[in-house]
Amino acid sequence: MDGGNQSIYILSDKIAERILLAAMKAELDQSTLQKLPPPELGYSGKVQWGVDKDTVTLFARKAIGKDAAGKEVSGYVFEAKHSGTAPAAGVPTIERLLASAVKDAKQLGQEAAFIRFADND
Repeated sequence: MDGGNQSIYILSDKIAERILLAAMKAELDQSTLQKLPPPELGYSGKVQWGVDKDTVTLFARKAIGKDAAGKEVSGYVFEAKHSGTAPAAGVPTIERLLASAVKDAKQLGQEAAFIRFADND
């Protein structure tokens, strides 16, 4: 979760999606990008290392957090995963994607302490 970060980011759905897309466009060939089917919020794309390929997925999960005043708030946690035969390309890519998404989320939204994922309610 966020590369080990225990935070959620208070963002609208549209802003969260824009953050995800911007990060993916900066790292991957845009012709390989695919939006995840609803209700998922995220994108997947391909990376290649020689003849090996990996599918990289960056997504946002709805989460509940606690703001500085102790009030429960809703927001997003960013996560990434990869699968395929090119982990040498996939692992560093997901690390950069998460770093980019978190950096933008901190600039565009508010941060709160993670409590739980909203889909666990």
